[in-house]
Amino acid sequence: DRAFQYLLDSGIVLRECLKTSRWDLSPIISLRSGMKEMGWTALIAFLSTPSFYAECAGGLKSSCRVIVSERSGLSGNRLSFGQLLGAASHLLADSVTCNSAAYANAMNRAVPFLSKRTSVIYNGVEERFFARYRQSEIDDLRSGVRFACVGRCSPEKGALEMAHALGCLVNKHG
Repeated sequence: DRAFQYLLDSGIVLRECLKTSRWDLSPIISLRSGMKEMGWTALIAFLSTPSFYAECAGGLKSSCRVIVSERSGLSGNRLSFGQLLGAASHLLADSVTCNSAAYANAMNRAVPFLSKRTSVIYNGVEERFFARYRQSEIDDLRSGVRFACVGRCSPEKGALEMAHALGCLVNKHG
């Protein structure tokens, strides 16, 4: 498939973990071992299930930053138990991104304990998101940034676009 070939051509490592059941913990274990073996500095997840896995894997306060996306479900007046559990798992993340200020504001009203972790990235890389880090932190990371994206690799999930973006990043910055 073109997405996977692009990853291989760019020298990007692809780790696969197949779940055997809905409640399988192997993705968390695999991510945790990948953090140690691969030396990832950031773990990035965009959807609720991959975010939960990333939060659990990185939640034991490793040196790997966990960045997750929250796009729906935490903005109502009344949250279900499952929604509250999902919000609580975001406490294990270093940052929770939203794709609009309106949603971020609604989420922070519904779940105020996430407000210090919340930032808005408008459907792309928003450079101001990284402005909160001191330049020395960025310089320290620049020499050895290694990050992992968590998700299901399939065409409808944008695998080709993600592979292309990662390939461009590697080709431009090494």
